[in-house]
Amino acid sequence: RAMIEMWQAWVTGKATDTALNTLAQLRTFLGWLHRRQWTKNPEVLRGIEVVGRRKKGKPKLSQDEAEALVNWCLGRPEDVGAVATLCAYWLGMRATEITSRIVRNLDAKGTLLDITDAKTAAGERTLRLPAKLQPLLAGLAKNKKPEDGLFGNVNRHWLRREVKRCCLAAGVREVGPQGLRGTHAKVAREVGVSGVLLATAMGHESETTTTEHYAGRGAVAQSEVDRVSATIS
Repeated sequence: RAMIEMWQAWVTGKATDTALNTLAQLRTFLGWLHRRQWTKNPEVLRGIEVVGRRKKGKPKLSQDEAEALVNWCLGRPEDVGAVATLCAYWLGMRATEITSRIVRNLDAKGTLLDITDAKTAAGERTLRLPAKLQPLLAGLAKNKKPEDGLFGNVNRHWLRREVKRCCLAAGVREVGPQGLRGTHAKVAREVGVSGVLLATAMGHESETTTTEHYAGRGAVAQSEVDRVSATIS
């Protein structure tokens, strides 16, 4: 009873996704305690539910907005945040995949980018870089050691701020890195890229994830990146 009252007090005003994620984490933690016999009441969360459904899909840009953002970023080749923003849109990369890249991930004379230590096994992949992005990443890598961060000592919170800054400066809807990843998927589907190919290139284990949440492993499964960058560049 006390736990339910505490939950009701906390959950008031919280987004459905936030409440569901928190409840899942609590249940995982209690299960861990129970397996170690550190709690006598593993069912303390019994009766706690979340009203509502998860949101599906991410806020996205239109093709015109994406074009305006790309043009603004391309006009500032020495702006690290602008280059990172282009990676989020043109390559459809996750935020942590961008911020954790090191110089040695640039391969084949700066034409490929290796994604390592990914969120899932399917996330381990190699992306072919659009021609206009190659010199920008080469500029970031210049005079750095192979193990240095390509974008510096940054994290996903930095990227979120930078993407929103670039959107604001370009005069388009403010979205985060996930929004640009979703825009990449949306544009790719609009220009005819198959769901299976797109899921592979974005590092998803299932086409369903791509289709429901974004639109839509292998080395260089990349025709959709070329087609997206050609559509808006």
